[in-house]
Amino acid sequence: MARDIFDKAKTYAYCLLGFTARFEKELKQKISDKGYNQKIANRVIAELKREGLVDDKKFAMLWIKTRLEHNARSLSAIKYELLSRGVDRDAVENLLDGFKSSFDEEEAVKSLLKGRMYAVKGLDQQKAKQRLYSFLKRRGFASQIILKTLGNVFNETCRDS
Repeated sequence: MARDIFDKAKTYAYCLLGFTARFEKELKQKISDKGYNQKIANRVIAELKREGLVDDKKFAMLWIKTRLEHNARSLSAIKYELLSRGVDRDAVENLLDGFKSSFDEEEAVKSLLKGRMYAVKGLDQQKAKQRLYSFLKRRGFASQIILKTLGNVFNETCRDS
């Protein structure tokens, strides 16, 4: 009977992992939410770890790369996302340290701004700056970097017009 419940829980976890990779905490929560007790959830996670299907460090590395390349966020925002998903603080800090030297926040802000200028076209300059500032703050970038880059991008845009 217990083996049957374990097998059903494991099958459910495989199904979840078939859609997307998941962090251990998230997967454990979903298994518990499905009605399986904590002991079963822990056994399933342990089994999946042995099989190499659950690896928070590997998934966190992929998460960071994706966030920096395709859905830009500041390193502090990425850190918060990973911590809230249950990734170990030391692991998060070690992983992010590897990106600090190659990640230029100012360049990321500039790129996001240039890609987002279409959304504020036709607005007066002050309202456009407010919207762009809010957009970048939600992604965790520091105010001083946003303001500096925002001024530079608007100055370039005005010269080009």
